[in-house]
Amino acid sequence: MNRIRRITATAAAALLALSLTGAARAEIKAETREERGRVMQVVWKDENGIPAPGPEGYAEVRYDYAYQQVTERYYDGEGNPFETAGGYYGKTVIRDSRNFITSVEYLGVNGKLTMTRMGYAMISYPSYFTFGAERVVVFCGTNRRPVMVPSLGYAQVENEYKGTTLTGRTYKDEKGNPVDIPAGYAMMKKKMSKTSKILRVWYTHADGTPATGPDGWYMCVYERDSKDRVTAVRYLDETEQPTEKGGCAWEEYVYNRDGTVTLTRFGLQGNRIPFENGAVSVRRTIKKDRITTETYLGENGEETATISYKYDQDGNLLEVIR
Repeated sequence: MNRIRRITATAAAALLALSLTGAARAEIKAETREERGRVMQVVWKDENGIPAPGPEGYAEVRYDYAYQQVTERYYDGEGNPFETAGGYYGKTVIRDSRNFITSVEYLGVNGKLTMTRMGYAMISYPSYFTFGAERVVVFCGTNRRPVMVPSLGYAQVENEYKGTTLTGRTYKDEKGNPVDIPAGYAMMKKKMSKTSKILRVWYTHADGTPATGPDGWYMCVYERDSKDRVTAVRYLDETEQPTEKGGCAWEEYVYNRDGTVTLTRFGLQGNRIPFENGAVSVRRTIKKDRITTETYLGENGEETATISYKYDQDGNLLEVIR
């Protein structure tokens, strides 16, 4: 259950925003020039064929290729260097022999490394797991050394995996020491079962003491049945006592004969916590770890609303049907 992609109204709103944006900019078209199968230039033009600002603000992007690296530079409609909202004029992406990105370097108007408005000049990916996930990500200054990023509150992040499941993440300063980020914690850890199922998730400060995570709890504990299915998830505070600061004290999952699963949320006193539409439970149909249908249920089990979700072959949400 932990791998299920949760669908919210935000996702639907994002789809609507994308469609509206596309409609509003329909008159701007991109013209691409290629050489030997490589894109060398993209120019956005209006209905009169005049260069015009594209989706990112610049009217033109030019590409240069070297061994395992690609550099793109941005220009306005008159061919002058264009400064992006991030405070850079171009970037270079470097890959290794496996085609994994090893660094992204942000360029100033002179083509050299520049500090962006995000607070770093380059992002380094020095190590990967064999299946392609980043083991370490480092934010660097113009001297190519780790730098604390004010907006992030850390200089580097290290991930841990068991198989292909993320089991830990540690945020670090420029010296490689754990550091509390603005969200209030430095580390996230997961305990896995012998069958690689999540048993618990918890957060700690840089000194290893309990910390409240982004969802309002310190630890969540998964209860499973003999088939390894999640039957309940319980949320605990930093003293390991039940808390409902994340929205509920625990969730209960009941598996129905028709293959659906019904979720009910409870408060500290055992009271059922309703969903936004007033329903007290939601029955879900799940296929390939994706929620395809949600049917909301009232106090007596009556159906109050049904939402369906459609995905593309890569699992990206395409449509929400209410």
